[in-house]
Amino acid sequence: MSSMAAMPPAAMKYLLTRPKVAAPLDPNFSPLILAKKNYLKYVAGSPHFVEWVLPRSDGAARYKLPVFAENHEDVDASIYLAGILIQEMMWQRSASGLLLSGPKKHCDALKAAYSVGGAYEFEVLQMPKVCGTPDKPFTVEIVSADKLPLNRDTPQVCGTVANGCRLAFDLGKSDIKTVAVKDGEVLYSKETEWDVTNPDPDYHYTAIRAALQKAKECLPKVDAVGGSATGTISGKNEATWCDIFPNVPPDVYQAKVVDIFSRLSKELAGDVPLKVINDGEVTALAAFQKIGAGNIMGISMGSSEGGGYANSDGNLLGWINELCYFKLDLNPEAPTDPWTKGHHCGISHMYLGQRGATKLAAKAGVKLPPNYVYPHPDMCTIKHEDHAQCLKLIQKAMADPETEKNVTELYTTMGVYLGYALAQYSEFYQIDHVMILGRVSKGKGGDVMLDTAKKVLMEEFPKYAHIQFHTADDHFKAVGQCIAAAALPKVREVMPENVAKYLVCRPKVQAPLDPGFAPVVLGRRKYMEAVKQYPDKLDWSLPRSNGCGRYSLPVFPENHPDVDASIYLAGNIIQEMIWQRSASGLVLAGPTKICEAVKKAYSKGGMYEFETKQMPKVCGTPDRPFLVSIVGSVSELPAGSDQPEVVGKDVSGNRLAFDLGKSDIKTVAIQDGNVLYSKETEWDVTNPDPQYHFDAVLAALKIAKDKLPGGRVDGIGGSATGIISKDNEAVWCDLFPNVPPDVYRQQVLGIFPRIGKALAGDVPLKVINDGEITAVAAAQKIKAGNIFGISLGSSEGGGYANAEGNLMGWCNEMAYIKIDFNPDAVTNPWDGGAHTGCAHMYLGQRAASRFAAVAGVKNLPPNYVFGHPDTLTIKHDLHAQCLKLVQKAMQDPTQEPQVRKIYETVGVYLGYAIAQYKEFYAVDHVMILGRVPKGHGGDIMLGVAKRVLDTEFPDLSPVQFHTADDHFKAVGQCIAAAALPTIL
Repeated sequence: MSSMAAMPPAAMKYLLTRPKVAAPLDPNFSPLILAKKNYLKYVAGSPHFVEWVLPRSDGAARYKLPVFAENHEDVDASIYLAGILIQEMMWQRSASGLLLSGPKKHCDALKAAYSVGGAYEFEVLQMPKVCGTPDKPFTVEIVSADKLPLNRDTPQVCGTVANGCRLAFDLGKSDIKTVAVKDGEVLYSKETEWDVTNPDPDYHYTAIRAALQKAKECLPKVDAVGGSATGTISGKNEATWCDIFPNVPPDVYQAKVVDIFSRLSKELAGDVPLKVINDGEVTALAAFQKIGAGNIMGISMGSSEGGGYANSDGNLLGWINELCYFKLDLNPEAPTDPWTKGHHCGISHMYLGQRGATKLAAKAGVKLPPNYVYPHPDMCTIKHEDHAQCLKLIQKAMADPETEKNVTELYTTMGVYLGYALAQYSEFYQIDHVMILGRVSKGKGGDVMLDTAKKVLMEEFPKYAHIQFHTADDHFKAVGQCIAAAALPKVREVMPENVAKYLVCRPKVQAPLDPGFAPVVLGRRKYMEAVKQYPDKLDWSLPRSNGCGRYSLPVFPENHPDVDASIYLAGNIIQEMIWQRSASGLVLAGPTKICEAVKKAYSKGGMYEFETKQMPKVCGTPDRPFLVSIVGSVSELPAGSDQPEVVGKDVSGNRLAFDLGKSDIKTVAIQDGNVLYSKETEWDVTNPDPQYHFDAVLAALKIAKDKLPGGRVDGIGGSATGIISKDNEAVWCDLFPNVPPDVYRQQVLGIFPRIGKALAGDVPLKVINDGEITAVAAAQKIKAGNIFGISLGSSEGGGYANAEGNLMGWCNEMAYIKIDFNPDAVTNPWDGGAHTGCAHMYLGQRAASRFAAVAGVKNLPPNYVFGHPDTLTIKHDLHAQCLKLVQKAMQDPTQEPQVRKIYETVGVYLGYAIAQYKEFYAVDHVMILGRVPKGHGGDIMLGVAKRVLDTEFPDLSPVQFHTADDHFKAVGQCIAAAALPTIL
């Protein structure tokens, strides 16, 4: 067993600093944030760096620290600080190992420190448990910098609406909090004490089940279960590493604790949706919902420090946020803690929870029993009861005028801790708001603590002085976190029977592998037939900067028993029009009951909350909320309008072009219409670093530029998935899903003009949506208009060119459009499960991969079988590999008869989708491309799509299908993109 590493003299020289705002009862407090700031001042300009990466299952953390040279007398300061910063990142995000790059002496020392027997043995032994791989040891490897993986995160979208009947729990180190919630209203709540030190997992299971059973009795049914707990919870709701079960033996933990939440939910409520996350994270989510703003850190100062963070969208980063294991204090004589068992000192456990107060109680003059005086052995165990009782004595002393003055120094000291900790956290978290709760922050002492923390930020870190502090009111303390936990699991869209009887229609051409498929176009047709006898109408407008969408829907009268069908269908058609054209808001006119219901659906907490959150970004106005209004008459609605966009068709001169897809960057160099060079370069769209994307696209285009005579570039054209403005701004591109919103605005919005300028100065540039470029290229190829281009690749890409071969000025995000009214239709990861039946899962490679196992494709790895957590993320790699196995199976005569059913099913989807699109687009031609329709399977798919039109929609039989030849696939889109800019 290792012992705590002593601080080298060189480290003391640079890292021990005095804060401007002193801690009255801890005069030697030496904040890590100041140590780092001081160190970087002295090492500035050094050409030497240590870089490291901490890989984990859903991402990787990367950092670069300037260091003193190997032969510098103070090299130990660099090594010591690097070890601490690696430790901090581990407890932020978790790590399955450590990759190091840099000077040999530094790397060898850090490798030794992060090995069994080293200074960070505790982390080395804990991380496999934290990662859910207790049998896989933590490894350290020294590599060259070019072998280090890039920084990567996988943000988690969580539910925010507690609709239906839900149970929720919050497991703390002192009690079990349970609630029963029905449509956002708390029907029952209770706190039940328990003993987390009990080593018997059956005790814990029984205690939680009994508490939840009482809550369940207050509900007519249970639609979902949500929960939170201290520690690390996996994406599969596994108690990977929860320190609320500290004394359960490791082998027993694996057998009976890891799956405890799933077992509890199944016993209590069957197979309903379940979602459990860390308690700090649910604090942040609850705070986001309470204050209506993101970039919020939730800190619970209770038995220890619980922490969580929600980004500007109110989503999680996918980090573990175990802030209580962060080192805050570099004082070599700082206290140790019982969790790391003496491995470390200065860890947050002892600063930002009740122990931060109790260790100072005697110094503050609080009258205490002898065994409550720190460091009495009773105060140095993981048990919390003595500290909880001691805190009560502190709070009582704070309320006593005779002792208040001295005790105020205790809370001032804790405020100093908090202020410097927030500055430390702000390096990795963009913090605009902090929600503080927990028993330590109660009362007058809590006010002193927060005022001191604010003072620290203002005096020592003015750039963080904008951070707003929030505290929990009684309602939030009682049930706020549990309501947020209750909302975590997504409950599938519920279609009432009086809606389904109109909208759920079985097609004449069945989907072999999806017998429940209920085409939206058929449901709308049946509804329109049923409602045609009624005169009432709901009208709406969807304004946008370059036009306005307008629609008039016949509806049932307000008092009709089936009026819900009108409300549901109105919401659905509005959603489709939003993703066709974009919208900055919604204006409604019609029957009051219907208008109010639709307005609610398109508001916070409503069925279409996802759309209301995304549209401001899509429209390039992220700070302007989506607004819904109701007007008195149709005449007050904005008129419908479009601004068709004429595109260039001339490819003269020297031109570069690119097409950015979700798997690769396609680049070409063209001279007077002749392709001199073309290449596809793979890239990782999930990377959260915008500089990575800039560098990747620029590097690919530089190679193309070198192929042009003299390297001269006259114009640059491009295409990308998402919304591109007329000024070539990447307004809303899902090519960059993990770039934080604030960073997106700063570094991604103008990425295309910056790339153009870096390549060729101020030459003409034009970038449009990739679906649009498909349609433009197709119109040029077949020399006809009214053409819909559909790319069945990573998802569905769509674009439309009118009779003149020009664009409509719409966004054409077809992948988000609902094409299946089956109430049990599949959800998708892009909208976080908000909707079922969207084209993402029907007209792209996921349509193939989700049926691969059902169709009997051989040699599928277990994690390729649809439903496995690996298949339910926004990552495309697995689905691309699965599609390759499907295509290989199509070439096997023994598998082909079954596997062809995948393509027949997708063909059915395609046929009915085209009929649905035809309501809004004049379609005479359809160009099909992408990796899904390749080969014999693609021919089957198109044949079935044509059969759907011939059988179910004979008026659409004249629609002609076109497929891309090899030349078009290779360069057709890029040639069309190259022609976009007009060369002056």
